[in-house]
Amino acid sequence: MLELAQRNLVTIYGVSTMSYGFTAEGDKNLRRLAEETGGRVEYPLENVYKDVIAYLEKPQDAGNFAMTVGTGAYASQLAQGMFRAIANVAGEVTTQYIIRYTPEIADTAKDQSRIFRNIRVDVPSLPGVKIRARKGYYAVPVQ
Repeated sequence: MLELAQRNLVTIYGVSTMSYGFTAEGDKNLRRLAEETGGRVEYPLENVYKDVIAYLEKPQDAGNFAMTVGTGAYASQLAQGMFRAIANVAGEVTTQYIIRYTPEIADTAKDQSRIFRNIRVDVPSLPGVKIRARKGYYAVPVQ
C-alpha cells in the first residue's frame, strides 16, 4: 500500500479514534504510512482531560476522571478534539509548499520506474523548523 501511495504521489493524513489510555496494533502502520508520504497522524482523543482542572481530586470507582463517559461534558470534549484534529489537517493541507523537478532518466537504463529514489529536504536558514516531506519517489518518464 505504501508503494502504491508513493507511486501516485499521495500524502496520507490520519485521524486516530483511539481513546485515552488505549493502544492499537495498527498504530505503527498508520504512522509509517503517514510519515513516509509526507503526512502525519492526529490523536484528538489522547488528551481529552488536559484542560480539566483537578481531575485527580474527585476519585471515583470508574477512575479518577472528572468527566464520566456518557455525559455531555465527555461527549463535548470528544467532539472538540475531533474538530481540532480535522481543522489541523485541513490547515496543513491548504498551506503546503510544492517543490517539483523532473529527474534525468537515461533511455538506456532498464525500467527506472522500479527504483525508489530517496530525497531529503532541508531549510538551513530556519533551524528547528519541522519539515514534513515524503521520503522519496519513483521515477516515471515524462511523456
